[in-house]
Amino acid sequence: MQMQSLKQYLYNPICLSCGSFFVNNHLFCNDCYQKKIAPISEMKMKQLTEKFESYFLLNWIPFESDMLSEMVYRMKSDKCFGAWMYYAEKAADELAENLNIEQIDYIIPIPGSKKTSVHSHIFAQLLGRALRKPILDILVKTQTIGEQKRKNKTERLNKTIRLHEQFTRNLNLLGLARSHVLVVDDILTTGSSFIQSVEALGPVRKATLLTLFHRTANSNTVLVS
Repeated sequence: MQMQSLKQYLYNPICLSCGSFFVNNHLFCNDCYQKKIAPISEMKMKQLTEKFESYFLLNWIPFESDMLSEMVYRMKSDKCFGAWMYYAEKAADELAENLNIEQIDYIIPIPGSKKTSVHSHIFAQLLGRALRKPILDILVKTQTIGEQKRKNKTERLNKTIRLHEQFTRNLNLLGLARSHVLVVDDILTTGSSFIQSVEALGPVRKATLLTLFHRTANSNTVLVS
């Protein structure tokens, strides 16, 4: 914990908005946080389909895209544990005001596109600690070698989310068919990863998505995977 805090202090010394050296765990000085982040950090609900709903903490504002892209870039490094903790605890508090937390049985992170993409796992672990809910890290994002050879470069980037093979035989023991699962990711764009995740889990009583950001699919901003 102390090493992670030191990393954040050394690698994130200035406010993402004004360049001030008075930076807190939210990666901004207090003044910029209140002006830029507080207005977009209210927990909101988005209806993905008739069956699934999503909650997100920060609404991506197009005219602040560069600042938010830098925020995402820093948070996806290994030097922002304090920031993940701050926003996870804030998301947990906001979620508790919008959802019956007692009904949630498991928190399940959506896997990243790379083995080094562990931010959703960090977010899920910290949410689990704040909400006192167990984590089920049972999903993987993968693609078979045969599929890779048959597809072009763009198609190869669209990997499939499935259950980890160690859980396929014992899935019934988890009781997911009777469970309300909170599926966690860092950014919601189209919701396709969430839909794939729910399909991989099989029948569940209820599935809800929670993300840090909501970003429209037609945004031109390039994000770090």
